[in-house]
Amino acid sequence: MDILNNRNRLLMLMSAVLIVLAIVLIIFNLTGAMEYSKHNTITFSVLLAAAIFFFIKNMRRQ
Repeated sequence: MDILNNRNRLLMLMSAVLIVLAIVLIIFNLTGAMEYSKHNTITFSVLLAAAIFFFIKNMRRQ
């Protein structure tokens, strides 16, 4: 696969998956699908911010 040969594309794909995962975890935490915790919400928000940062960083390298 071409995507596995290009390191930046692979990192972008991993960042995109991480963005989706962080959004799902934030939604599950806020809607009560899992036990609500303010600490978890903050942790997942930082995870989302880091994923967006690395996605944009790798997108600019292409």
